[in-house]
Amino acid sequence: MELDAHNFRVGIVSAHARADVVGPLVTGTTNALIDGGVARGDIAYLHVARPFDLPLAAQMIMRQEHQQLDGVICVGLIVQDPLKDMFDFESQAVAQGIMKLNVKGDIPVVYGVLACVSEQQAKTFLGENGGVSADHGFEWAKALVGLIRSNRVLSRPHVV
Repeated sequence: MELDAHNFRVGIVSAHARADVVGPLVTGTTNALIDGGVARGDIAYLHVARPFDLPLAAQMIMRQEHQQLDGVICVGLIVQDPLKDMFDFESQAVAQGIMKLNVKGDIPVVYGVLACVSEQQAKTFLGENGGVSADHGFEWAKALVGLIRSNRVLSRPHVV
C-alpha cells in the first residue's frame, strides 16, 4: 500500500535510551513518510532520553505554534529489566499518556513504542544493516496518514 501524505507536516518524537534500536526505527518512519510525499522540511523532530518522557514531549512539540503539525508519531523502546519492576508501569504510563493526547488533542498521535522482554528481542525487530525487518516505520506512518486524513475530513464544514 502506498502512502499519500503530500502537504502533511509531521512530528516525530523519539526516546533514545536505546538508540541502537530506536535510531533505525526513526529512520524507517522518516523514510516511509518521505516516500509517501512528506517533504523532509515538513518533519519536525524532538528527542528525549526516556520513553516515559514521550507523552510530554509530544505535547510540547504539538504546542509550538510555528510547527502547525498535522500529526505526531512517538517512537521508543521499553525493555523489561529483571532487577526492577517498572516495565508494566512504564509501558502503561506511556500508552495512557499518548492515548490521553489523542482524546484531548486536535491532532492524532501514533503510539510507536515497542515493549520487549529483552534487548535481544528488541534487536530482532531490526533487519540487516539496521533496516527494520517488520517495517514498523511504514505501519506507524500509514496509521498516522489515515488518522490525519480522517481528521481533515471531519474538520471540514458540512454543507447543508
